[in-house]
Amino acid sequence: KYLLRLKDSLTTERYRQLVEGEWLPDWSPSAVWEKRDIHFVDCHPSHVRGWCIGVDPSASGGEDADECGIVVAALTDYGLHVTEDLSMRAKPSVWSAVVADRARALGATVYVEANLAASAERLEESTDGDQEYNLPGVRTVRVYVRGAKQLRHAPLAIACRVKDITFAPSLEGGELVRQMLTWSPLLRGKHSSPDRIDAVVALRQGTQSNTVYV
Repeated sequence: KYLLRLKDSLTTERYRQLVEGEWLPDWSPSAVWEKRDIHFVDCHPSHVRGWCIGVDPSASGGEDADECGIVVAALTDYGLHVTEDLSMRAKPSVWSAVVADRARALGATVYVEANLAASAERLEESTDGDQEYNLPGVRTVRVYVRGAKQLRHAPLAIACRVKDITFAPSLEGGELVRQMLTWSPLLRGKHSSPDRIDAVVALRQGTQSNTVYV
């Protein structure tokens, strides 16, 4: 029971480190990002022009399921400023409630990667209420992302390098940044999907391209 409670309170990576004794490096030579590409800065409220949330949906919350990537960012005079990583492994009814609550609190637009959004929405027809994906009262935009993941990530890394995308100091050392520095297309197996990065991809593409409002 203690391990179950501990697993619920820790991220997947932290659990693997503390409980399973797995060594997780802080950078991979095959990763798209280098440490120097990621800039941690403070953003004065006077520079904020709006808020947005990027979501890389998960269709289930089981032990073998991928996480739902959820990233909050401010739209500023200088680009995107990522402030929160709310990613979690949870059923659609849980993560969608978290997204909806945060979006309403900030008045944020939610950008949902549409590759899985359609399958997640089909879960609304399920008789299992825990599988329901729902964002009531929230301005939601479907973002259609094309190409292999590493090809999606490369423009994002360039945007980070030139400071079109910056990060709040509180995210330094967190799981989003660790994923940016260690994820590689060579990774395989359970929980190897870069869901947090893909949430930022949805944000970047959604705020810059033609999208479909739902």
